[in-house]
Amino acid sequence: MYSDDQRLRFEHIVENVDKITAYVEGLSYEEYAASPMIVDAVERCLARITEAAIKVGAEGIRRATPDQPFEQIRGLGNILRHAYDVAR
Repeated sequence: MYSDDQRLRFEHIVENVDKITAYVEGLSYEEYAASPMIVDAVERCLARITEAAIKVGAEGIRRATPDQPFEQIRGLGNILRHAYDVAR
């Protein structure tokens, strides 16, 4: 069973996925990349997703979504937090 905190974190993941979908809907990659505001918004949502996933934990993510690569999710969070100055 998941704790209430874990359930809330899964809700945060879904909410942020929905936000990303809304931000990029109908945009080509070029249009997306040309909009610093949208890129920042998407990156912020991805950071929230990775933080929530980390707080749920590897085992919790594997139980809920066994096809999702937890280590890569955590790695993306590290990139967003620590390699923010690397050219895109």
